[in-house]
Amino acid sequence: MTSTVVAGGAKSAHEHFVSFYQEDSHLYKSVGRFLQEGLESGDGVVVVATAEHREGLCGALTDAGLDVAAARERGDLTLLDAEETLSRFLVGDLARGTLDADAFERVIGGVVDRAASGVVRRSVRAYGEMVALLFKQGNVGATAELEELWNRLALSYDFHLCCAYPMADFNRATHLEPFHRINPCGYAGLHVVSMEDLGGPNALDAVKPRLLEHLAVQFGLRLQSASPELFAAPSP
Repeated sequence: MTSTVVAGGAKSAHEHFVSFYQEDSHLYKSVGRFLQEGLESGDGVVVVATAEHREGLCGALTDAGLDVAAARERGDLTLLDAEETLSRFLVGDLARGTLDADAFERVIGGVVDRAASGVVRRSVRAYGEMVALLFKQGNVGATAELEELWNRLALSYDFHLCCAYPMADFNRATHLEPFHRINPCGYAGLHVVSMEDLGGPNALDAVKPRLLEHLAVQFGLRLQSASPELFAAPSP
């Protein structure tokens, strides 16, 4: 199951999605569709992911009938390694390092700027797993800061961002507590209770529906009738 919380109502110049997934196959399906729609609409598309996930997402795009090699050659699709890219603005290791905001602006801002430079200036769709790498190592401060740096970058560029967190990484005591400090969708008031409050760290299947319900309440979101696993902003 992949569940996505969506920020914003009507389509805007910047949208920031956060996805919680359990199986890689579901990630490839949901994020692959997000990337496919971008390529088919003429957006520049950026993927910052692990080698395994880059391969899986490219496979999903190929299965959808897209020529991945041609898209890369044209500059429509940029594939980057999450850990290598993160290392260019992370001072220290994944578990304890801090972020260099100026270096982030140069590195990621440069990637987004190049992706936006098509025949005409265009929108960008980006998928990133750098936050998940930090979160998995328990680096809560850097995880929160990286999400906020992405949001700050949106003030300068027209792009849509999807970040993803494996549900397995929440299967530990207090792993949801950091989301009191993380602002993944641009809402300062995001709050998530601890995993114990949702049923215990070993009851993942039982926890997921209650976690998603809690996220919906915190964001003031509603379930889309077309897909009960997706949230959307309430109608005005």
